[in-house]
Amino acid sequence: MQCRLSELYAMKGAEAVKRRVMALTGLPVDYYAAISVENFAKLINGLGGVTFFVANDISYVDNTGKTVNLRRGSQKLNGEKAVSMLKYRGYGDGDNTRRSCAAKFIKELAKAAPELCRLVSIGKSLQYKDYFDTDFTLDVLGKNIDLIFSYSKMNVIEYTYPGTTTGTGEDEYFSPGILKATEYFSKYKFNG
Repeated sequence: MQCRLSELYAMKGAEAVKRRVMALTGLPVDYYAAISVENFAKLINGLGGVTFFVANDISYVDNTGKTVNLRRGSQKLNGEKAVSMLKYRGYGDGDNTRRSCAAKFIKELAKAAPELCRLVSIGKSLQYKDYFDTDFTLDVLGKNIDLIFSYSKMNVIEYTYPGTTTGTGEDEYFSPGILKATEYFSKYKFNG
């Protein structure tokens, strides 16, 4: 079955996505966390927004008919503006700039992890499972919290997955070059 990971998640759930990612990369997926667009916006609003440098002027009409205008520069984005920025597809190089923007935004969001943990611990915020679909337990989350706090300092490696695009329009799908990808990702396997 050819489909996007988001479609696979909607149809078959997280375990199917974990299996697909493992098949595409050769890397084990120990845990997952998924968040809806609505909950992502709520999370950002709960943090009081996220300060982020918007690299390009962004102006478009979204799928609800609302006009979105964001100017280039550093600004505090609320949930709605952040989602609008992350959904923007008008960059000249296709989705490459959009993916890079998303990776940079997640790094900035990770800097707010201590505040998020504080909100959860004092009960001001909803429980994390009210925001995310995840198989993290509190015990596992506690044992790995250092990774969350250090994410904003990590180097993100951007890699164009090998393969070809097939079809056109709404029937357009990416056919992955799995062998080349698993060779590339094999150097990132944990051998500990």
